[in-house]
Amino acid sequence: MRTARFLLVLIFCCTRIHAQDSVPAALEKRLIAFTDQLWLSWMKSGDVRAVSALRVQETLDDPPCDFVPFTSQGACQQLSKDERRDHVQTTENIMTLLLYRLLSHEDLDENKLTQFGPDMMFTFLSEPERSLLSQLIGPATTATEFRDSVPRYKELEQMFQAVHVKDFETTQDVYTKNVARLDQAIKEPKVSRVDPTLVQRYGLTAGEYFTVRKGLFIFWLQMNKDQLRFAFVQGVTQ
Repeated sequence: MRTARFLLVLIFCCTRIHAQDSVPAALEKRLIAFTDQLWLSWMKSGDVRAVSALRVQETLDDPPCDFVPFTSQGACQQLSKDERRDHVQTTENIMTLLLYRLLSHEDLDENKLTQFGPDMMFTFLSEPERSLLSQLIGPATTATEFRDSVPRYKELEQMFQAVHVKDFETTQDVYTKNVARLDQAIKEPKVSRVDPTLVQRYGLTAGEYFTVRKGLFIFWLQMNKDQLRFAFVQGVTQ
């Protein structure tokens, strides 16, 4: 049960996005195309670092503590920019590769979707993966705790990447079918404009921000001077 609770925190760790005013059709199409390109490049390599050139560099180079998961504010403030940046990317990989495997290991028909929950994850996680997850329960409350946990996060990331890269070519069809079913079940708009007050609260840099929902992921995109950049990703909370 403790591991199940950790998985819920791991996936659904962020604030739910509420739709704002509608997005013009041409812009919506462009945002979705950018997200699809980003996602394919990320999934082919199994590493979000492969798409660093497509990211909002200010956010990537100096992530606000609100973006550094499983770390208290006090501990985060003692970390270097490099430590925060690497941890954000490591946990992004863990979250996305875990959910990709959940949605690609078997066909989730309507009956299985009604039973969708954390217990389903145990059907495909190996014992070493479950063991590492159980060791990572709870936030690091000091910089020492954070640094002690880094090797375990990196080991888990590498485990997930090894399985993902090996299976990616043979799992895409199942993943695509399951995402299509989820898109039908989730009623919120696929593309939304982010409320400027939320952008300010997160301390994001200049430009307008949009969210694109893709399966169980919400991608935050920045548009600044007609250029699109990827800010960060979070899990769908409902």
